Amino acid sequence: MSLDRFPDLLAVVRPLERRPLRVIGAIVGGGALAFLASLVVSVIVLVAAALVFVEPLGGSLASAFETVMQGKRDGRPLPTYLAELSTIGLGFAAALAVFLALASRIYGRPILSFLTAAGRFRWGAVGAGFLVAAPVLAAVIGVEILRNPPPEPGPLLRDEALGGKLAYAAGAVVFLFLAAFAEEAVFRGWALQQTRAFTRSLWVILLVPGVLFSLGHADPSLQNFFVRAAMGVAWGWIALRTGGVEFTTGAHLANNLMIALFLTPITLEAPQPLPFDVVGLGLELTVLASLVTVVEFGRRRPQLARRLGIVS
Repeated sequence: MSLDRFPDLLAVVRPLERRPLRVIGAIVGGGALAFLASLVVSVIVLVAAALVFVEPLGGSLASAFETVMQGKRDGRPLPTYLAELSTIGLGFAAALAVFLALASRIYGRPILSFLTAAGRFRWGAVGAGFLVAAPVLAAVIGVEILRNPPPEPGPLLRDEALGGKLAYAAGAVVFLFLAAFAEEAVFRGWALQQTRAFTRSLWVILLVPGVLFSLGHADPSLQNFFVRAAMGVAWGWIALRTGGVEFTTGAHLANNLMIALFLTPITLEAPQPLPFDVVGLGLELTVLASLVTVVEFGRRRPQLARRLGIVS
């Protein structure tokens, strides 16, 4: 398929962006500095969060660290999961800020150009992406709960104080937004454009960042690898069709938030391999197909596209 259908987000890519020194500088230099920034911020936030939650996490700093790092759930109060959420969200935000600042210098273009082809960041499209994805994901999660009941109720379904639930939910929105935005900026912004610098093949442009997105999660489950790779491809398509990462950021936030609120808290624990589930895979692909369908439907109707905020 011709790239002429996707002119906006890729139009800023120039021949100099495939020069080896610039690419190495962005990937190696930017990656190293981003990792260092993320590490420093994450350690500071983790220490601060552990100190705040020492009492509900075992009564000592050592036990608080152990609980947070191992994702122990044994009756943990919901607000204590803000330790992990804040570490992830602020760590990702620090990494993104450093990476995009360096990439902007290396490629000689504004940071905004890695995020959107519009003249401004479209918050309305973020909201549209969330509102379109959230009900579909909620339905799929409901089906999954019926198919495979979890060992304990989802976070917001627990028998806990309303104040604790609200604090957890508010923190999840803020910190998971930062994490989703960082991943979209890198994999649906910079990576799509960087891949375009070397090829005009649409499927290569979509597939390379999609696979990198999946590999970046270091999940040993084959099903989750395929699901995230498919997410990367579908969200890459949407980013190209909408001219930016705003809509996909909203959809990404909805995905992570539905899990964190209704399935299980997000922790720092390393993911464990899971058995391959064909039905589960089908449900996940249905969600992605639904999002692509809505965007394509909206793109063909200018009035709806304006309402969704996906006109660049």
